[in-house]
Amino acid sequence: MPVSDEDVSARLWRVTQTIADPAGDRDWVIEALADLDASDEAGELVLATTALRCLSD
Repeated sequence: MPVSDEDVSARLWRVTQTIADPAGDRDWVIEALADLDASDEAGELVLATTALRCLSD
């Protein structure tokens, strides 16, 4: 879901989801961009994952 400099009117939300783990550490997250305009057009969520990272590193 690339966004060009010309498309500054796009409605994008940066979202973060913490991943639950058996040890309860909660130190991994998924980061993504939700494209609200594309979601409205598609009738379903349009989401691009941008990172999966460990918070304890």
